[in-house]
Amino acid sequence: MRRFILFIGFVALIAACNNNTTQVGNFTVSGNIKSTIESDTIVLESFIDETTTELVDSAVIGPNGTFTLEGFTAEPAFYILRLKDNKTITLIIDSAEQINLNINLNNNNPVYSVKGSPESEKIALLENTLQNTTKTIDSLGAIYQANFNSPDLVVVKANLDITFNRVYQEQYDFSVKFVSENSGSLSAIIAMSQYLAPRSPVFNMQTDYKYYKMVDSALQKKYPTNFQVIKFNKFVQTLTLAKQFNTPPPGTIGVNSLAPEIVLPTINGDTLRLSSLKGKYVLVDFWASWSNASLINNKVLNKYYWQYFRKFEVFQVSLDQDLNAWKNAVKEQKLGWYQVSDLNNWNSKAATDYVVTTLPANFLINPEGKIIAVNLFNGELETKLIELFGK
Repeated sequence: MRRFILFIGFVALIAACNNNTTQVGNFTVSGNIKSTIESDTIVLESFIDETTTELVDSAVIGPNGTFTLEGFTAEPAFYILRLKDNKTITLIIDSAEQINLNINLNNNNPVYSVKGSPESEKIALLENTLQNTTKTIDSLGAIYQANFNSPDLVVVKANLDITFNRVYQEQYDFSVKFVSENSGSLSAIIAMSQYLAPRSPVFNMQTDYKYYKMVDSALQKKYPTNFQVIKFNKFVQTLTLAKQFNTPPPGTIGVNSLAPEIVLPTINGDTLRLSSLKGKYVLVDFWASWSNASLINNKVLNKYYWQYFRKFEVFQVSLDQDLNAWKNAVKEQKLGWYQVSDLNNWNSKAATDYVVTTLPANFLINPEGKIIAVNLFNGELETKLIELFGK
């Protein structure tokens, strides 16, 4: 699931029950795992601060996939169930809950059901619904790539866009209904942070501000001391400021942002600054030779670059790690524009500064150095260039 990182505290409470001394907050997490991949252990963790997790319990998985974990909490808190191959399931566990899960790991993401924990059941609903939506969207992308060189591409893309818009709207409507009915639930924080793909959130931080505010207000009343609620409140406060001053949301680089400076080596080893092109329209494009989507986009970019030659520049940042792979791709695709890279892959400072999380990604900058459009692909780039320069 694509979401905010969850951070929680751990509190102990001991009380007497009947004639036995027992911990009232004891909970159990048990269930069954179905997987073709052999897995020996399962681990339950909680967060004790922003970067550190604390082991709650671990268990050896039985021959039939069964497991049982135990822990303690005095109030609802977020937990992470760690499975084979770094797969995880998020749970919200309350005091004394007896939780049972059925987990299927024979997919890219865990498919599961949960009983005995109302909040965790809500998370499962969110997760499984989002998985179905993203699976459909991924299939649309595969169809587009398969038809990229087809003479009917325009018609194919139009039909795919219709399907995408319908699928997105269904996911959005489901999510709006969920947060409206569960604004005071901790699971609403996860609902507000769903992503269909990197850079494609279900909720828009600007146009859906009212939902962020609604969830924040409800959670502040119900869980004012919860660590994650406090963190969400701080995030909403920054959204409020961005809305008041008409600036891009925090953590994003968008329209009206000043383009961050980029200073990187060229293929020949010289240093090139993005600011050296100030006074021109510049398309800053992030790509890599290992990204098939980038190579497809380069073909489109090549067409419009030479069509509008000298009217705008392309400043392309490669996230390659291999110098020869980068050079060969530039040569084979005949990319005749500015090329830079520090060969640091996703650790490239430029990728971090521009909040690039998927490839390709691009940013159109005006002569004053301000971003005027983001992620212009295929027909969108042509439309913008015609708007700026005419046919």
